[in-house]
Amino acid sequence: MRPSDDNEYYLREYSFSDIELTNYNPFSTRFRGAAFVSPRTDSLYKLHRHDGYEIIIPLSKSYRCILNGEHIAVGKNSFLMIQPGDAHQDELRKGSDFFAIGMDLLCRDPLFEDSRIFRKEVPVSGRIASIEGHDGLRELLELFSRTARKDSPRIFYVLRGLCEALFWEFMMCFPSSSFSRFFVQNSEQEDFRGMLLKFFEENTSRKFSLNDMAESLGMSRRSLIRKSQESLKQPPLKAFNEYRMRRAEELVKNTDMPFKDISRMLGFENQYHFSRLFKDYFKHSPRMLRKRLMTSETALVF
Repeated sequence: MRPSDDNEYYLREYSFSDIELTNYNPFSTRFRGAAFVSPRTDSLYKLHRHDGYEIIIPLSKSYRCILNGEHIAVGKNSFLMIQPGDAHQDELRKGSDFFAIGMDLLCRDPLFEDSRIFRKEVPVSGRIASIEGHDGLRELLELFSRTARKDSPRIFYVLRGLCEALFWEFMMCFPSSSFSRFFVQNSEQEDFRGMLLKFFEENTSRKFSLNDMAESLGMSRRSLIRKSQESLKQPPLKAFNEYRMRRAEELVKNTDMPFKDISRMLGFENQYHFSRLFKDYFKHSPRMLRKRLMTSETALVF
């Protein structure tokens, strides 16, 4: 018996879909390490110049330091972000414990020659941001802090994964005007990609034109084409077709849904039209893919 509604197959909720944003986002982080610092006496740490990023979060009293020659204080529920090239001295005070996270920001785009994300005009005080109202960041910090205290050789891999999420949560605490033009441009493209993918997910089964898409997204047709080309390196309708084929591949691989139901669910004209387009895209038919997977599973059982 065929289900009367697609939702009877499964309930699926998520923020982004099968086209992974990592395919387009040129930035990634590399976790260096983390430390809980509890000064025993009042002292001035030696001057040093950073070659990576460091995020400092006060745990009790305010944290004080000299950054690029300026004295600054970071209150509780705030954090300081230090970037490569900064000259830094901690003003250590007994009872002023803090947590420090070190990381590198990597970029696959050769145009990103300067590894600093803050504009030169931003004062050192502009590197301080509050975590008030950022519940997701607070929860991540608590999880990161608890995990960092565990004694296990595998903890580093967990922290490395959390570091990526933390970095982008930290970035959301700063105004866009703080960042370099290249970084802002890529952040805006991330926002557009997320908005476009959300539109794809909500309109998977219906037919729509480029004008329909532009109107739904609140922009002109010309602007939509330009942003899609900048962000996805392809026109919007071609991006939607790619999204739809990836969804189809997932359903063929991970469910036992009949092909005619997949075809209907994803807005193809019919099962034969779906199979032809699937084969053109993946160089094999959906039936062949599912058969190959079933054969592999059978071989593993025996």
